[in-house]
Amino acid sequence: MTNKENNKNLMWGGRFSENQDKILSIINASIDFDRRLYKQDLSVSKVHCEMLIEQKII
Repeated sequence: MTNKENNKNLMWGGRFSENQDKILSIINASIDFDRRLYKQDLSVSKVHCEMLIEQKII
């Protein structure tokens, strides 16, 4: 099996000929969990940004 065939199910869909770096594999391991939490993550980020604005940090 070629690297391209081996990488088809990865986030990048096998578009590159090189193997995925180990750190990228670790980061992407939580993508399914992250997809379920994106709304909450965005909400918390927005509130945090509002606090930073109120404190004149940004």
